[in-house]
Amino acid sequence: MTTAAQIPVITVDGPSGVGKGTLSRRIAAQLRWHRLDSGALYRILALAAVDRGIALDRVDEVADLAAGLDIRFLGDSEDDERILVDGRDRAREVRAETGPDEIVRAALSAPIGSKPLSELAGPGSKVAVLIDDATRITPTRLILPHVLDAQAAMAEGAPILHDELRSDELGRK
Repeated sequence: MTTAAQIPVITVDGPSGVGKGTLSRRIAAQLRWHRLDSGALYRILALAAVDRGIALDRVDEVADLAAGLDIRFLGDSEDDERILVDGRDRAREVRAETGPDEIVRAALSAPIGSKPLSELAGPGSKVAVLIDDATRITPTRLILPHVLDAQAAMAEGAPILHDELRSDELGRK
């Protein structure tokens, strides 16, 4: 008799939205293999940590949490998929598309490895905002408006000075 531990596992890596899930489901079904959705596992772990009030930069606590989670993927297609995490169906949350605005706001409100901007600088503080990074593409046009909004909320009417990018420069960022 074949046990679950003896059945090979398939996982397909690549950028979001290119059909990895569809492809890996079909291959796994045809070969009668297990399928590993690593992206879903990352999102499940983040959801579980947030549910329990564990900061995502507390690596040891997150790792301990991961070891104790009961995660089950059920269903034969995306249409009937259920993702049970400790018995609770979290498929809708795991598969939700999060837009860049939500991601940037969340990162500003709970940055990993740092206090939020609102705790680092208060009224009367001088703040220099540097968000570009020469080593990788930085989507400045998506990040900068949220950073400036957060800074404006802290400044309580104080003027905010920044070097405006021309629209052609902003479009390249």
